[in-house]
Amino acid sequence: MKTKAKRFFDKVVSVVLSAAMFAGIAEVGIGTSVNAADELPEKSGSSVSTNNDISVNSTNSFGNLLSKEISDEDIEESESVGYKIFTAEVKGNKVSVDFQTLESGTLIAAIYEEDGIKLISTGKTDVSPEDTSAEITLDTDGMPEYFYLRVFLVDTTTLRPMCKVYDCPNYTKEMQEFLAKTTDDFESDSVLNLDNDKTNNFAVYSDETKVIPESKTKNKVVSADDESGIYVFENIDSNISSLKSGDVFAYEYGDDNLIIVKVGNITINGTKATVTSQETSMDEVFDYVKIDEDADTSEVTVDDSELEEGITYEGKSSESGSDKGKSYNAKAYSNSGISTTGMDIGGTVSESVKFDVANKKIGSDKNYVKVSAKIDVKMGATMKLYITKAYQYFEFGLDYSTKISLALEMKSKFPFELPLAKFGFAICPGLYVELTPSIVVEASVSLEVSGTLEGGIGFRVSNSKGLENTSKTPSFKPEFKIEGTVFIGLSLEPKVKVLSEYIAEVSVDATAGV
Repeated sequence: MKTKAKRFFDKVVSVVLSAAMFAGIAEVGIGTSVNAADELPEKSGSSVSTNNDISVNSTNSFGNLLSKEISDEDIEESESVGYKIFTAEVKGNKVSVDFQTLESGTLIAAIYEEDGIKLISTGKTDVSPEDTSAEITLDTDGMPEYFYLRVFLVDTTTLRPMCKVYDCPNYTKEMQEFLAKTTDDFESDSVLNLDNDKTNNFAVYSDETKVIPESKTKNKVVSADDESGIYVFENIDSNISSLKSGDVFAYEYGDDNLIIVKVGNITINGTKATVTSQETSMDEVFDYVKIDEDADTSEVTVDDSELEEGITYEGKSSESGSDKGKSYNAKAYSNSGISTTGMDIGGTVSESVKFDVANKKIGSDKNYVKVSAKIDVKMGATMKLYITKAYQYFEFGLDYSTKISLALEMKSKFPFELPLAKFGFAICPGLYVELTPSIVVEASVSLEVSGTLEGGIGFRVSNSKGLENTSKTPSFKPEFKIEGTVFIGLSLEPKVKVLSEYIAEVSVDATAGV
């Protein structure tokens, strides 16, 4: 039997959960400077500089569809910096949650009926800034077959929301059926399969989309200009000549080339046709899209051809012990369909990329810094794209864990950057990420310091929740004290090419550190 205190908590929680769904988030700022001689907690409340400006540039007509979903949105880093819920997974009546907080608080997990309105059961656990994951037990003897999950991070005393609610519709009947589908559930000529996996990385055209079969002699593509939206075909047949304004068609040709167009107008001159496109959207073209993949530094390609003098790429290093194997969080969550932004790559990715900096002088004779450093970088990237007739969801995340041993000889104080080699991730067939990380340092004195810098950048966007910043506030874990003030960060400028050349390019510019 429940105690009076337990009954009272449940009553308060049910009211707070209902209110929190509409109340938005608490504005939380971080603004203290870091003195390296101070004790730094693992999740430091130190100054953080982040800039996640996301722009999406299409590389053809299919890319226009994806870019339209997110290019008009702006990520607001002021939204609960350092306070975020990244993932949640349900097994039995246990909810596993990955999160970040700079203050102690309470995590509350709640399951609702599938419409997300009627509350079924809740559970809670207290958390501290040192915690990055927690398990919550739901107060129920039996779990429903289908449900809607929400997780809240709140102030323990006032139950004030500390960040946005984490919504997860993946346990509803519609989403469970969605996640279970394979290419065999659809007509073969309606499927765009990106690899040989029948269970993942494929899309299904809507009934209204006209899929034009490739011909060796007909409908030759003379030119395809996705920027202007003009496409020219010659030796056309009735598949092209019968098109009219408002029609949506897809045409795969040549070596994995794809044109997807909603016809604005079409001009036919003999056997030649010029098609001008009009704006359309992913959900207008497809009834179903399921893409869910990730990669880490064990799969990265490294281009060191443009490394600055004094910086040497020393190759990859396999690690043993707890780091052995590629079993980080994203893989565990992939099979359940749970959002994976915010991967834990600090201790489970199998390889790191190593660099050596040998007494590199930056600046002039009167105003310079000499840098010696050993740098080990681990990274993980993840991407999801889900589309059903009722639900659209896109997610991208890039996490890093960087070990740094740094010695500075300074004649004057000024910030500097050490650009490393160009990294390339083939996350899945058709998804490629390129980036050139740079170590960013600003110090007030000559110093020696070692430690681990961890963080991540990312976002998720859905038709139900809009765009949400899922970046992790960076933390620096020093191995010993130093005198003076120091800022150490990682500048990331990735370019994300989605679905090979014919989808889109998403670039994220971020500088973050503590």
